[in-house]
Amino acid sequence: MDRGQGDKDMNITAFIVARLSSSRLPKKQLKKIGNKRLIDWTIENVKKSRYVDKIVIATTDDEENRPFVDRSEERRVGKECRSRWSPYH
Repeated sequence: MDRGQGDKDMNITAFIVARLSSSRLPKKQLKKIGNKRLIDWTIENVKKSRYVDKIVIATTDDEENRPFVDRSEERRVGKECRSRWSPYH
């Protein structure tokens, strides 16, 4: 699917939902695969998409998730922090 002429005015935002609490593999988004963290691999691959205009890391405002705020600033992507995520926000 190619972005046609009529799609030029449409902005597409990719949300990367990330949190560090996990029962099976805690802090997996910060684990390194090769020379990069998993979150960085995810950001880089989303940036390669010709369909995505903006990337936002979505996480909670829990202090344990602070590394995602720092990564979003370092990688120059947006961030959205909420106390609780819900599809009704």
